[in-house]
Amino acid sequence: MLRPRHMITFALAVLCAALVAGCGGAMSKGDYQKEVRGIDKRVEKDLDALDSNDPSASDINKAESSIDKAANDLDDLDPPSKVKDAHKDLVDVVRDTSKLMGRVGPLIGNAKKDPSKLSDKDVKELQKVSEDFAGIEKRMTKVQKEFEDAGYTNIGFGSNTAKK
Repeated sequence: MLRPRHMITFALAVLCAALVAGCGGAMSKGDYQKEVRGIDKRVEKDLDALDSNDPSASDINKAESSIDKAANDLDDLDPPSKVKDAHKDLVDVVRDTSKLMGRVGPLIGNAKKDPSKLSDKDVKELQKVSEDFAGIEKRMTKVQKEFEDAGYTNIGFGSNTAKK
């Protein structure tokens, strides 16, 4: 026969198990990949305006907003434990990409007005932005490899996830 103390312990254990089961915990691999691909697909669609040879500062600002939203949406996911670190790295890279896009918008606006009148400061900032984009590309490649090493394919922005 269960004593009151044991009954309380048992009841608490059952309650905790029910709460844990109800919370769902981390996403499954398939659900996670589907969510990331959906976010990537939305961003790719939003970035189509940048494919023109003449994106406006407004186009870049919209891209920044879309990428920022993607970072927030990714951050809201509960990835499988096997890729928690890679997921955190992905969120960080996407956030940094958004910030970098925020630096590009004003520079594009200035360049469109009259490229010959760009200040030395703007030229140096454009060079720095170009270097920073190269760094982001390297980091994204590293993140994609982390996912691939964990058995996840086509994860990471710029990996054609929207097309697969």
